[in-house]
Amino acid sequence: MPFQPWIDIPRWLWGDVGPWLALAVVLAFVAVVLSPVMRRLGPEMQAWTGAYLAYLVAVIPPGSSLVRFLLLAFPLAAALVGWTRSRLWLAAVLVAGVGGQVWWVWTFWQLVPPTGWPP
Repeated sequence: MPFQPWIDIPRWLWGDVGPWLALAVVLAFVAVVLSPVMRRLGPEMQAWTGAYLAYLVAVIPPGSSLVRFLLLAFPLAAALVGWTRSRLWLAAVLVAGVGGQVWWVWTFWQLVPPTGWPP
């Protein structure tokens, strides 16, 4: 079922608030794709990113492999660079990225096979 895992898995992980969190993430990606920074990359890059993200939401369940699949949405990184005009914003993005990696590794260390399920 297309899109169904984006409702079921967040609900399983975080309860009734989970689907709303997933919706917030999807809406954030839509906002980035429709942003002026993405528009400056050209219609091809904007269309590719939007179509590829829609494909991922339709056919890939949210989980640990999604990070790897997002590598093909590389124009998102270009949009992020376009937003980092100030050094303060760039430092905040770098701190958030490093903090996210630490959280990701810590979460995987907590898994106890076979009952553990990667995020």
